[in-house]
Amino acid sequence: MVMGFAVLNGGVCKRPRGRSLCQLDSGDGRSNGTAVVVGGGPTGLGCAMVLAKQGWDDVIVAERLPGYGPQSSAREYTYALKKRTLRFAEVMGFEDQLRHEGVAIDRLLLEVIDKSPERKRLEMNTHGKDGVLYMRRKKFLEVLTDQIEDHYLNSVSIMFETQCDVKNDESGRLFVELRNPKGDLVKTVLPRLILACDGVHSKVRTAFEKTYPQSFGRKIRSSPSAGLLYKASGGTVSE
Repeated sequence: MVMGFAVLNGGVCKRPRGRSLCQLDSGDGRSNGTAVVVGGGPTGLGCAMVLAKQGWDDVIVAERLPGYGPQSSAREYTYALKKRTLRFAEVMGFEDQLRHEGVAIDRLLLEVIDKSPERKRLEMNTHGKDGVLYMRRKKFLEVLTDQIEDHYLNSVSIMFETQCDVKNDESGRLFVELRNPKGDLVKTVLPRLILACDGVHSKVRTAFEKTYPQSFGRKIRSSPSAGLLYKASGGTVSE
């Protein structure tokens, strides 16, 4: 799970390599206050759990879709959870539940069909010694949501069908307007931290693209895994 970037009120902080999400604190040595996580997918929910565990006492997850059920079936696909995600689950205490719900595969058996009457079978170890855990997206989100409800309900709230608008007030501080699908204002938040976990079409990134083009402009990069092209945030760090 990869976090796109973070915005700390009072300065832009695009996460550099090697910097842990756990290091994104308020700096006051006390409770960390309010954080807004834009995007309620696996990355957003995972970040919300980490923030709650690190002492952020008000974490708002804003998800534009109506939920994780049939209404979002268009995005129902299978994840291949590898070593890094399983390590995260271990640290956060739900690896056993994840393995119980997923399908563990450490090798593939391919059957080669050609013109000859005999069929050849080829065994491939494609995921290294640690294997991989396959899980439907909906089930993965249910596991993460269960963890939040069981352990972080006092700190984390998930708002479905919610659009986010990031703006600046007169003093230059950032605030977030949370709106329902009709565009009606539901809540205004002045967060200490904003996390952009809403994909390549991130509304948070778009809001800062003109102000900080070197930090939040998109670049086209090749995917080493599939040879495809995908959009990613790129640039230097602005503080």
